[in-house]
Order: sequence, then C-alpha cells, then structure tokens
Amino acid sequence: MRARDRWYLFRILPVEEMSPLIPATAGILIGGQSRRFGSPKWKVKVGGETVLDRLWQVCGRFEERIVIGKEKPADLDKPFHKDELEGQAPILGLYTLLKNSVHEWNLLLSCDLPLITASLLEKIWENRDSEKDIIAPESDAHLQVTCA
Repeated sequence: MRARDRWYLFRILPVEEMSPLIPATAGILIGGQSRRFGSPKWKVKVGGETVLDRLWQVCGRFEERIVIGKEKPADLDKPFHKDELEGQAPILGLYTLLKNSVHEWNLLLSCDLPLITASLLEKIWENRDSEKDIIAPESDAHLQVTCA
C-alpha cells in the first residue's frame, strides 16, 4: 500500500479527556471600559470566535472557569462573578477570583490576550511552587500580572 493510499482513523478528544484537569480556577477579566478600543475587547472576533470564547477554550483543562466583570452582559453564557469591590482595576478582579474560588491555585487572565495558548498556561502551572504565592510570566523585564 502506498503512503497516499493509507487512511488513518483517529478521534479528537475533548480537552478534558486528553490529560488530567488542573485543580485550579481560571478567572477571565472582561471589565474595563475599552475607551481607547471603542468596544468590549472580549467580543472581538479572532479567527472566527470571540476572544472570550477562545480564552474559555484555552482554559479548558482547569477544573473551574469563571468570567469576572462589573456587570454581567446579557449575551454572556458562561459562569459570571460580579466584581466584589467598586473601582476599575485588575486587582479588583483578582480579589473577586480569590474570594469565589474553591481552589488553592488560581489563574487570572485579562480578556485582551487572544494569542495565549494552552501550552503556555500548562508551563505556568508546571512552574508552580508551594513556597511561592504567585507565578507570573516576564516579558521584556516586565511581569505580566494579568496572566498569572
């Protein structure tokens, strides 16, 4: 049989079946006023899907995933937690994530990271250390605290 005549059958497994779930909560921030951007960043389509849907999929190995923001959008179909405190800053979303999570480890992501990959999140997870309270990627000598 020639190589071009071979057929391979395979099943695409859901993310949850590929490997054990990560015992942590992923919180995706959709707050922000998007004044400079002009519209909610989480609704922007990249590759045919919204940034939020893409991030939701990328975080598929986490035992729990939640969306955090000021007000729940009417068209949001994912578990949502309203910011616990008044104000406008990612630290408020972190507070809400930590207050509502049942896990010891939590991941905070902003909704303006459309190119983040599951493999990067797995690397962050693999680098956790019980002696440290936070794991944050560093780029150009700056900590990326909305991906930590």
